Amino acid sequence: MDIGKGIQQSFNAYVKNFVPLFLAALIVIAVCGCAYAILSWIFVSVLSFGTVFLGAVFSLVPLLVVACIAGPLLAGYISLARKALAGQTVDLSGLTAHLDKLLPLGLVMSIFALFWYAMNIIGAIPILGWLISLAVSLISPALFIIATLGIGFVAEQQMHPLDAVKRAVGCFLTDPVMIWLYALVIGIIASLGFFVSLIPAAILAAIFGAIAGFLGIFLALLFAVPCLALSMPIGLLGATAAYEDLSAAEAKQILVPKQTMQLAGLVLAGLFMLGFVFYVTGWGYRIWTPRTYGLFGRLGNYSVVNRTVSNRAAEKAAEDLLSGLTGGKVKISNKGNQVQIKDHDGGTLSLSAGLPKDFPRDVPVYPGAKVLISVSGGSNDSNGLSVTLTTRDNVNKVYKYYQDKLTGQGWTLKTTIDLGEMRTIAFKKDRREGSVAIVESDKETGITLVINE
Repeated sequence: MDIGKGIQQSFNAYVKNFVPLFLAALIVIAVCGCAYAILSWIFVSVLSFGTVFLGAVFSLVPLLVVACIAGPLLAGYISLARKALAGQTVDLSGLTAHLDKLLPLGLVMSIFALFWYAMNIIGAIPILGWLISLAVSLISPALFIIATLGIGFVAEQQMHPLDAVKRAVGCFLTDPVMIWLYALVIGIIASLGFFVSLIPAAILAAIFGAIAGFLGIFLALLFAVPCLALSMPIGLLGATAAYEDLSAAEAKQILVPKQTMQLAGLVLAGLFMLGFVFYVTGWGYRIWTPRTYGLFGRLGNYSVVNRTVSNRAAEKAAEDLLSGLTGGKVKISNKGNQVQIKDHDGGTLSLSAGLPKDFPRDVPVYPGAKVLISVSGGSNDSNGLSVTLTTRDNVNKVYKYYQDKLTGQGWTLKTTIDLGEMRTIAFKKDRREGSVAIVESDKETGITLVINE
């Protein structure tokens, strides 16, 4: 993709059709924003009765409802953008042209809403979840383009929602690096209004919030929403320009072995269940300090370096940069199948293809299970580890094994969740807490163990 050409086309189209495109963006933001705020207040603040569990479950409702509202509105905006890019007259009434496709367009947006929700829950897992969240933030520009393509394929080409998303992914894969860079640039431009409005909006909220809390929030939003609407059209015009180019090209075929898909689904389901336990109980947020998280989160920035230069050179580069960022000495060592990081405060992070050396003896490891990955770490006053395994035994057998063995080792079973092919056990002994998530697919059962102290 020609990044410069796409941005120039978008800017020229916006200048020539400023009023209708700005007003359309303002309507989309206002409608979706108000709907989300009202529904969140009803479901998360009122109906959850202040409980974290119900709040986590009910928070999905506003996301899905707003996704269904946003789908046809964004499809209408894409239609307006296509006319603007083609030099045609833009009529604001076209914003509602695709309300008759509420369900299929809502389904496309709901797929991405569910993905965001799942990643938010998984992000509550100490260390591993935070690294996954970092990876998701890096691919967010790609998701923006894929969502735009999917909406366009449903609205303009009458495709089935799932087929539209699959084709959108295939189009992205035709030139993933350039399309990602293009999406990143237009995404930054589209967000400029939001970032410009942050400080003034915060000042308004602080000044008038002291007089009346609601008034401060209202005035801050009254200022921030138009600012965002000023820059958002550039991003949507840019995404529409990408749709015009990519929809005419032949999408790359996506051929993923069924076993790989099953394993990925199994791992994701296990991580989601595990993340939900951490999210609801708050274990992850209570144990890992922001400083430790900052060190672990930055690790992702050096994964490319480790693959392109010699191992020791990469370790030294990462050590120097992490030392500068943390204000102390960071040591990275690579021994066999284990990578270990240490900071100056005594915090450690280890990734291994086997069980950690300090794996507690009173935590049962399922017989014959294969260890996929283990992550362990901690600071002077807290430690934790996570181990992911697979076995060919069914979920009932594994579930029964952990119920019996954990009790036999003196652990107290706090919570058990049985959803058929997905089951979770939360357990505790003295100052230590743990959980095991068990998920079954056609041929394998995944086991994820987490222990915190």
